[in-house]
Amino acid sequence: MKTIQTFALLCLLILFAQGASAQSFYKAGFIVSHNNDTTSGYINYRDNIANAKQCSFRKSLEGEVTTFTPNQIKAYGFLNDKFHQAEKITEKNGDSLTMFLEVLVQGQVSLYYYKGRYFARRSGAPIIEIKAERKVVTVESRSYEVVSNNHLVALSSLMYDCPDISGSIERIRLEINPLTDLFRRYNACMGVPAVMFSTSEKPWFSIQPGVLTGISYSQLTFKTKHQSNSSSSRHLTYPNYSDISLVTGAFMNISSPRSNERVSLQLEGMYSKNAYNTYIELRDESGTINSSVSRNDITLQLSQLNTNALVRYGLTGGKHFVPFVNIGLSNSFVLTSSSSRKEEIEYAGAIEHRQHEPVKFAGNYTSYLVGFGTLYSLGGKKRLLAELRYQRGSRIHSTTDSYAFLYSDLNSFSCLVGLSI
Repeated sequence: MKTIQTFALLCLLILFAQGASAQSFYKAGFIVSHNNDTTSGYINYRDNIANAKQCSFRKSLEGEVTTFTPNQIKAYGFLNDKFHQAEKITEKNGDSLTMFLEVLVQGQVSLYYYKGRYFARRSGAPIIEIKAERKVVTVESRSYEVVSNNHLVALSSLMYDCPDISGSIERIRLEINPLTDLFRRYNACMGVPAVMFSTSEKPWFSIQPGVLTGISYSQLTFKTKHQSNSSSSRHLTYPNYSDISLVTGAFMNISSPRSNERVSLQLEGMYSKNAYNTYIELRDESGTINSSVSRNDITLQLSQLNTNALVRYGLTGGKHFVPFVNIGLSNSFVLTSSSSRKEEIEYAGAIEHRQHEPVKFAGNYTSYLVGFGTLYSLGGKKRLLAELRYQRGSRIHSTTDSYAFLYSDLNSFSCLVGLSI
């Protein structure tokens, strides 16, 4: 068991170190100075909150990193992707600060986004927040929530010179899709081509199904809780039970590309079938002339369905290869199980054969999983997947009174390949 754990963790650490140092953390982009000078290079692609605070820039993938705050540059963006512009806004507590706002639409009237809040600016005018304030009022001992129409007033003042969209303003919802479409239509109404950034086209919610298969090397081990039980259970605790098996299954990867492209939830159902076979010969250590020998052929069989829930974090924002790490929990349901110990006892020249059931398996058990892998884009939503994964489960056996003195662990190291569609 120690061998497989050491090997698995070593592989994961090596691959993680390689992924962490990968230069594809940085995507092609540009920065814009306060003098409107544009410098091309590579920018660290992170989540929206981190993107709003600073910009980590390299002129080349091998170059040194320079970090810019919103006070040091005017804007930055990624090629064919997000664009951020430094703007001074007022926080909810009244503090004024400068942040990189994500630009959704750029035109005569522009739309910005920051942490669930929307801002807008008419060309040449100050930036304003588009918000509907909610407050609770009490009338005759009853409380009611009242939503203001401040957002309607703000939008009407920004777009007063296009009567064709006044009806749309009255029905607008404070969500990215309807707001983006409204600002696009207004700019078209004024004959100004609006720049629509690709982030506004990314979905809030995405599900990618797929299939997985691979090879798994597993070890099943038993230990006794007390030294007094060790002699009677040597047939279980002495040998190593190992097996190489095929694992197959399906998964759903659930993400929110618009809010965070790196983090996702992966739900899996994986089937495996193992047969652990071993031979052990036990000798009576009493030292007497008529000492006995016990020869044991042991077979433990187990088929199970693992229902896994893993959090996946993408280490890069690369175009083709995207390394990732997984960590999660598994609830394993034992579908079928059996155990058999065929014992041959030799004593004083006589041989006796016996049949035993050495252990019973539990109906289900819990384990944790960690893994490292990479995705390769095939175009569209199709991606190839390769992953190295370590899984450790405990209390594999039944904990009834007959087996209460035992500990059991199941450790596996898997090489998986898959396809998301």
